[in-house]
Parts: sequence; C-alpha cells; structure tokens
Amino acid sequence: MERSVLLGHAYLILYPIALLVKLFPVKIVLLSIYVLSFTFLILLAYFLLRSKEVSAGAAGLFCLLVLSQPTWSEGLLWGQFYPDRIFIGAGFIFMSLASIDDNQRIAKVPNRFWLLALGILCASLNERGALTSGIFLLAYSALYWGRPGFNRYYRLILGVGLFAYGYIVMKFFLPSDVAYHSFMPTTPSGLLSLIEDPHFASGILLFLLVNAPLFVIACFQWRAAAIAALLMAPNIIGNIGGAEKTGWSTHYMSYFFPALVWAALMGYSALYRLASVRRVLPGVYAGIGALILSLGTLNPYLFPLNIKIANLENTFLPMFNSQADVYLLSTVARNNLERAAEGIRRAVPRGAVVSSVEGGMTPLYQDHLIEFYPADIDNADYAVLDSQLINGKLSYYGAISYLGSVEQAKLNDLALARMKSDGYDLDHPQLFPALGLAVVKRGR
Repeated sequence: MERSVLLGHAYLILYPIALLVKLFPVKIVLLSIYVLSFTFLILLAYFLLRSKEVSAGAAGLFCLLVLSQPTWSEGLLWGQFYPDRIFIGAGFIFMSLASIDDNQRIAKVPNRFWLLALGILCASLNERGALTSGIFLLAYSALYWGRPGFNRYYRLILGVGLFAYGYIVMKFFLPSDVAYHSFMPTTPSGLLSLIEDPHFASGILLFLLVNAPLFVIACFQWRAAAIAALLMAPNIIGNIGGAEKTGWSTHYMSYFFPALVWAALMGYSALYRLASVRRVLPGVYAGIGALILSLGTLNPYLFPLNIKIANLENTFLPMFNSQADVYLLSTVARNNLERAAEGIRRAVPRGAVVSSVEGGMTPLYQDHLIEFYPADIDNADYAVLDSQLINGKLSYYGAISYLGSVEQAKLNDLALARMKSDGYDLDHPQLFPALGLAVVKRGR
C-alpha cells in the first residue's frame, strides 16, 4: 500500500526542498543537490589541505584517492538519491567546522554559529544524521579536550542535543519496523551468529579492505582515526542484508564516509608535515599513488577478491567520461533513451500495479503503483526487469542481493521461477535495449 516516506525516517529536509520544486523542475533540484554534496566534499578537502600548507600536488593526490573510493565514485555515478546523501557533503562541512578554532570567523560570523546551522541541517536529513553528528561532537570533545582555541562545552551541549533529538525521534516517533531500529545486533550471541555467517564475514573483510587506504592515512592522527572507527562501527557490525557492507551505491554508506574522509585529511596533513621534515615526500607521493591503483584494480563487489588491471576501466574517471559521451554529447543516444522511456510508459497502462527494478521506476512514477522487484510479483499486473541478450538468448535479472554473485543468481532464478508459475509471459516481452529493460505482462 502507499505510504509517506516521512513516516519511515525524519526526512524534514524534504519540506524546504519541496519549496524549491515549486520553482524548478524536480530532477534539476534533486540531482543538483546530490552532485553538489559529493563534489563539494572533494573541493573542500582540497582547500582545507591547502590551508594546512599542503602543496597543491599533494592535496590533489589526496582528492584523487577520495575520488577512487567506491562510496564516492559508485555513489555519484550510480547511487540512490535519498536525503541521506546530502550528509556526504554537509556532514563533512560540519566535522571540518568542529575542528576549527572558535576564534576564526567565516563570512564575518563566528564559527559557532555555522556549527549550529550545519548541525541543524544534518539533523534535518535523517534521524541518523542527528545521531552521527552528535556522536562526532561528543567524541571530538572528549578526545581533544585539552586543545586550546575551542569551546568544548559548547560542542558538548550541541552534541548532546543532536544525539537526544535523533534518539527521541527514532525511539518514539518512527515505526518500530524501520530498518535502523534493528540495524545493530542487541546481544553478543546475535553478533557472534552474524560474524559466523560466511557471507557476512566476507562482506566485513571487503568493507575493511576498501576503506583501508583512507583509514591507514587517518592513523597518523590517532584521535581522528578513533572517531572514524567509532562511526564506521555500525556498518561493520550492523546488518541490513549486506547493503551496509558492499552496497557502495546505496545511501547506507552516507554516514560514516564524511568522518572517514575528515579523519584521513587530518592524518594526511600530519603525514605531510612529517614527510617534509624528514625529506621523504616522494615516498609519500608514491605510496598514495599505490593506494589509488590498489583501489582501482580491486572489484569492490566481489569476494573472493577480484584484483586485476581490467577493473580500472570501471573506476570513476573512465566511467564518467563514457557516461558524459552518452548523456551530454550524443544526440542519438539521448533520443534512444527518451524513446525507450516513452515506450515503457506506453507499455504499462495507467493505474497498473508494477513490480519494477529501479531503472523502470523513473518512466512510471506517475499514475502507477510501483513495487520494488521482486516484491509483489504475485499480485502485480506487469513487471519491469533488467534484460540482456547473450548468445541469442534473452536473460532476465534484477533481484538484488549483497551476499555475493552466487546468492544473487539464486535469488533471480527463484524470482523468475515464481513469475512463470504466476503466469507472466516471459516469452513475449516488450524490449527496450537502450535502457536494458524488458516489460512483461502477467496473464489472468
């Protein structure tokens, strides 16, 4: 049945966004905010490093390392848009402000004012945004207690307020079936049973390997690394079907990532100062280059590990270039995409119930009841599936699992077998190759 997304999480930011949508097209508003969140993190990281007297080349190399991290690159290229994704940029600004001396002013306004404003913004994104921001401030105040130049009590009070707001909203105002309520195991035996699951354990290992380059750099400033580890812990020991481990394009990565980048930036500036004094900067450049290469050659979705040079083709810069050719430069490709989207709209009558992969939701979001495939395939009138022609044979897929390729293949086979028993006409689909989608109808 239909439900309001505001009853699932405290997405209060959607109210001011709704005002913008009154003035500008919704796609322009949402995608602009989404892209700004990701790109501003990179730009701010660069200028923060430059303000710490890190050379332009070294600062650029650090930004390339962040850009190579799948949470950033996969999230920007293919990621889901949720208000949580704004925390990528807003959370990083908030954490950066928290570590700036209070006697500094930004646009002639005290830093404390901006810290409060960004804290409110982070809290409005999602209740977990409030919890994360509050925990960060409390941990930062405790670990940097003796640092001169900042008001620790102001940060403590703001941290307690943010944490309390997030906890109260989650505990008393949102439904008990919200995923974050059961995100963390509640008992040691519950955690042990998860760790003993080979799929869960392999997901943890891949998560740690992918985040290791930034975390190793963060360790040159151990206090910052400790904060990052604390905020990464929910993704390590929590469980939402594996998406929190290797779902790099999902919004579940949004809350730990700004803290990891912030901590790595703190460690990187300390490493740069140390290397400058000891005159070993070329070694640092070589090491960061090796970390970038290691991320690029690692397939972040596959376990056992898949490390090969060919994986570099799927990293951000080549993929961005190829996607820009399709969406920005090629009129033919754009026309094919638009015709395919219009074809899907014509293929599914208004008012129909559709079980659809995410790619089919955009053309059908008006005047249809959409379920996330394979949800509700027993009752849906139509299904929109990912499809591919391999050796003259049409293959269907689209069910998602984060437990590895073998489990995902099993899930797709089960879903298709169920569709056949439910009477879907899989032999006569309407195909839309430009989008890689197929529309199939269920018989009555």
